[in-house]
Amino acid sequence: MARSNKKGVQFTLNKNLAERISFLRKFKHRIDNLDNLFEEEFSRFASKIEKNLSLREDSWRSGRACPSCATGVVFEKRSAKKPNSTPFLGCSRYPACKHTEKVNKG
Repeated sequence: MARSNKKGVQFTLNKNLAERISFLRKFKHRIDNLDNLFEEEFSRFASKIEKNLSLREDSWRSGRACPSCATGVVFEKRSAKKPNSTPFLGCSRYPACKHTEKVNKG
């Protein structure tokens, strides 16, 4: 049996948007590549948000739960005051959580 590289994700949307998406997905039989269209649009949206947050596009691959606060995400950062500084790992909840780590060069 071949494994799919697709993964289900659950998140909360406002009721109107969730119902609109559900409604549109019922037209899958009328558009052969409807799932691909959704995937392309969500990918563009994710890239736009990453850019607005000044995140590298691959940050999600290495992001993990913060061991200090358990609600933030640890990801690679640079000092906002020194953009050419050495990267480090820090919590997304900074300044509420000040957890940092050195970047593992391996």
